[in-house]
Amino acid sequence: MLFPTATFAIFFLLVLPLSWLTMPRGARWRAFIIVASFVFYAGWDWRFCFLLAFSIGWNQVFANAIHARRVESQRKTLLGIALAGNLGLLGYFKYYDFFVTSTNNLFAVVGIDRVMRAARAEGADGVVWVTLREHGRYASLYRGTNLAIRKAAKRWPQLLVADWNAYSAGRPWFGSDGLHLSPRGAVELASFIRPYVFRAASPE
Repeated sequence: MLFPTATFAIFFLLVLPLSWLTMPRGARWRAFIIVASFVFYAGWDWRFCFLLAFSIGWNQVFANAIHARRVESQRKTLLGIALAGNLGLLGYFKYYDFFVTSTNNLFAVVGIDRVMRAARAEGADGVVWVTLREHGRYASLYRGTNLAIRKAAKRWPQLLVADWNAYSAGRPWFGSDGLHLSPRGAVELASFIRPYVFRAASPE
């Protein structure tokens, strides 16, 4: 469920007043907020409900443990472990893809230029770069790589971009993960690349 959508607006308009109404009754309010949280996460991807359940369980276990301790140093140690777990989950699920994508984009730019310089040094008149299929969990990473390829084509006139991502969009040429080629997909990819290879080998 994304914030700038009508679905979230309806969700918010329902949850906010109900939350205020149930807040004086602590047990009912907590139950309501937990259910609303699961609905919110499931609206994006139902698998995130398992993550939310783990987070709730993790924090409840440590909250009970901290409450049961009377030694201040033990309470601080448990609090530190609980916070480390929460920050670890946040860092991985919220920022991991961002750092991976940023690093990959940097390496893509450097890597493309290195390959192009090496190819030109060997006398290559043209080099074909095939875009990646922007699908699945790492679609943003693949999108960044494709952007780096297109930008490199402006720096290197010898670079030919074979936009497989655009050409294959909506085609039934992939396995269940939407990335790996089926036998027919392999044939289609080879047929798609063929004219680009001829153009690279015989530049005008």
